[in-house]
Amino acid sequence: MMANIIVVGGPISVGKSTLVSSLNYPIINELDENDEVQMILLEHTYKKGRVAPEVIEHFFLQIRKNKYSNHANKEKIHVLDRSIFESLWFAQGNLGGKSLKYFRKLWEKEIKEIIKKSGKPLLYILLTMKWSTFKERLFNRGRTVEIENFKNNEKFFKKHIAEYEKHMTDVFKLFGINYIKIDTDNLSTNQVREIAIKEIKGVINA
Repeated sequence: MMANIIVVGGPISVGKSTLVSSLNYPIINELDENDEVQMILLEHTYKKGRVAPEVIEHFFLQIRKNKYSNHANKEKIHVLDRSIFESLWFAQGNLGGKSLKYFRKLWEKEIKEIIKKSGKPLLYILLTMKWSTFKERLFNRGRTVEIENFKNNEKFFKKHIAEYEKHMTDVFKLFGINYIKIDTDNLSTNQVREIAIKEIKGVINA
């Protein structure tokens, strides 16, 4: 069973939102920057604030689950800017020990339930980039909470860029997800879009 969904995933600042907005499909954004609760929790993630990381990770897990489930079986294809399949990656940066072990079990359970009820995505487009590209794009996009806390989170960001691709390919293999990888370092936004559209057409017309 396949969901009528395409997901665009990748590291922070890789260009997911730019690609998603250019594909001419209904968009489901991961973050609503007008949602005060989401923005507060995102800020606490970077600043290591008073909100427990377990609360933050479970909150975003449910957000991603609901967005996938609510749009998986629409008549028209919808494009998600990130999804629940990436939740474990972010949790690994904030949780450890028993908390991470519990989260992983819950995450796997939620994904298996989603696949059973709603189906797998038609295609997962994974965007990648190197560290120098990441820094340039992070500062260019100008999200205040990321820039102000860059130094405090530089170690996490470097790990995020270095290990993200392997983690996600392991996830795709675990759940049997159809995916493609686009290395964006030396590509313009239009070139990335052209590659993505070609791959999407191939899946739809298969």
